[in-house]
Amino acid sequence: MLDQEKREAEQKTAQSRNIEEQSVEAGKTAAGENGKGAEMQKEEPAEKNDQETSVAASEQEKTGKKRKKKAKQAETAKDLPETVMPPKKRKKKIKKWMIVAAIIVILLVVNIATKLLRPASLPALAGSYAQTGDVEQTLDTSGYVSSEVEETVFSPVTAYVSSSVLEEGQPVTAGEKVVEFDTETMEKAAEQARLTKVASAYGYQDTIQKANKNDQDLANANTSIDILNQQIDDQKSYIADIQNEIKNKQNEAASQAAEQTKPISDRNIEIENKIRELQDQIDHPTETTDTNAINEELSKLYQEKTENDKKLSALTASAGVDTSSQEAKLADAQEQLAKWQADLAEYEGKKSSAEAGQMSGSARAQLSTNQKLESLTASTAAESLEKAKEGITADRNGVVTDVQIVDGSPVSEGAALFKISSLDDVKVDISVTKYNLESIALGQKADITVAGKSYQGTVSKINRIATKNDSGTPVVGAQIHIDNPDAELFLGVEARVSVHMAKSEGVVLVPVEAVNTGTSGSFCWVINSEGVVEKRTVETGVSSSEYTEITSGIASGEYVISDASAEALEGSKAVPAVDGTTAALQ
Repeated sequence: MLDQEKREAEQKTAQSRNIEEQSVEAGKTAAGENGKGAEMQKEEPAEKNDQETSVAASEQEKTGKKRKKKAKQAETAKDLPETVMPPKKRKKKIKKWMIVAAIIVILLVVNIATKLLRPASLPALAGSYAQTGDVEQTLDTSGYVSSEVEETVFSPVTAYVSSSVLEEGQPVTAGEKVVEFDTETMEKAAEQARLTKVASAYGYQDTIQKANKNDQDLANANTSIDILNQQIDDQKSYIADIQNEIKNKQNEAASQAAEQTKPISDRNIEIENKIRELQDQIDHPTETTDTNAINEELSKLYQEKTENDKKLSALTASAGVDTSSQEAKLADAQEQLAKWQADLAEYEGKKSSAEAGQMSGSARAQLSTNQKLESLTASTAAESLEKAKEGITADRNGVVTDVQIVDGSPVSEGAALFKISSLDDVKVDISVTKYNLESIALGQKADITVAGKSYQGTVSKINRIATKNDSGTPVVGAQIHIDNPDAELFLGVEARVSVHMAKSEGVVLVPVEAVNTGTSGSFCWVINSEGVVEKRTVETGVSSSEYTEITSGIASGEYVISDASAEALEGSKAVPAVDGTTAALQ
């Protein structure tokens, strides 16, 4: 920086010397020209600039009042010889041109000096200074007026229309009768349905009574069967107890006999084991085996066992028990069991007969349904007759649209007849593009203009599904409720809408075109305090059609560039150009 300033100072010193030298030369040229008045008139310098022309024009204006006089003198001089011209006039003319020449020389010197002293010019970039102010974001669009409440009126009955007063666009008031029906045929149908209902009711009651008696018989049979099954089960248990008692007495007697015979039985077991041992010695003799002695011992053992067996037989025979009383109880119990089993078979037969005559649940339900249908048919016919007699009345103030009936034509119950569009609840349907979708919100206020008249509105609905407009661009539908509708509003007409979406007050503002968007976010080109073009990252807020709020990155008073050449001059010096003129940084 110091070297640059030194170079600039040396350049200015050299320029001053050149100016002094040129001034001296110009003075000499002016002195030489003073003796050549007439020739100066004929040979003017070829390098006159715009300033010379300006001076000459000014001089002519000063003599404008004398033009007529000079013209008259010139006319007179045509008839006189040149020697007759007064010498005084000629001297004044020469002096005038000498003065003009001197002025021209001075202007040339000043022009040259100015060019030499002026530093090299810097590029001037178009833009503006950031300022503090208010900004409001609005959505300016158009839509069509429509009713928020559009009621479709359906026929309450199946009948013929006897008369109506409906026409497209016809205003109606709440409570006004607009449609009448022919009721003659409906009266006959209602009476027929009533008689059918009565007959159906009698038949239903008789069938139900028979079905109920059969159901009771079945229930009684089931109850008796349950009781008998329980008695039979209890009797079988009683018989089993008697049988167990008899067996227990027998087992007890046998146990006593076993105690008496146990020593003998134990001895027989020992004898049998000894016999097997001796028999094995005989079957596998050795040199020392005494076969005779073994046979003798075996004979004794066989004899002892035979005597023991006789004793056991005698003891068992003497161990008898008396069970005659138990046997008698057993016989009585078995007889009662057989009687109850016979009763059970009888009631099971009654049950089978009742089940055969029983009405199924589905049959009973169908019978009940048929009876209810007959009753409902009669009630419906009566209600339809009353509705037909009442006709159709408008339940709100509005305008009739989409009329689907004519006098004398039949209509079916539930058929759409006409629509009533309310004029008290009116809206404007608009489309919102992706650029304003994040800013619009329910409850925002709007200015609405219809046929030159202004209304106030409120954003009442924003659709959650986008559709494509005529150009194929996805848009989201929104509704603007008109807060103050009046009788001058017409449905279907176009309306201009301006939605007030967001507003910021006392914030830093820059022109919309000065804000750029890159991969890393928003940025602006500025000329900083050192006069250098700089890329500045910024954060933006509310934007209008003209200005954008800067929440960070730029302060009020900084110069923001809108010139497209700013990127090419990044890091270079430049000066602001405001409204086509160069302006200093503030």
